[in-house]
Amino acid sequence: MNDPLVAIAVVLALGAAAQWTASKIRIPAILLLLGCGLLVGPGLSSMFPDAGVALDPDRLLGDLLNPLVALSVGLILYEGGLTLRFRELRRGTKVVRNLVSIGAAVTWVLAAAGAHLILGLGIELAIVFGAILTVSGPTVVIPLVRHVRPKGEVGPILRWEGIVIDPIGALLAILCFEAVRAGQGQSALYDVLAGLLNTIVIGGGLGWLAGWLV
Repeated sequence: MNDPLVAIAVVLALGAAAQWTASKIRIPAILLLLGCGLLVGPGLSSMFPDAGVALDPDRLLGDLLNPLVALSVGLILYEGGLTLRFRELRRGTKVVRNLVSIGAAVTWVLAAAGAHLILGLGIELAIVFGAILTVSGPTVVIPLVRHVRPKGEVGPILRWEGIVIDPIGALLAILCFEAVRAGQGQSALYDVLAGLLNTIVIGGGLGWLAGWLV
């Protein structure tokens, strides 16, 4: 798809069709959206090169791809954060805390070990891969929760975990990636920790200020 207008039209049409079809057959829309992404994305094209040219986001959006993805994720987290209520948790506060701390650490270690032992990835790449997989993601969890509608405190706990773990997992992945890229050494570790601290302080300060103003 070399024409950007055609590619954007195809993306919008597939997204709308997936949402409409999911509402009719009563399944989470994320399942059909993932299927559409695999159908027209570069992954399927690389597996079957004779099937035709797929949609390449890098070629379609260029330098705008990363900012648009970051903006979309920010909007999703903002919208999800507005739906959170502390009174929903009641006795589930400790559960959420354990999921985003102990649960994230266990997922990180097991995913990294599996990537290294089963998939054969290098240790450094496996560590970054495991950090990325700690994020369950509100774009996946929240639609599934809305569809399943679990009873009791399970629904609020899953919503809280899906939203809170996203920035934690992102910071963990960035920290691992920067540590691997910087290499070993005390000065490299200090640079990574300083960058992480600046991100937390500046990002947290701006977030608090924006919330106070709103």
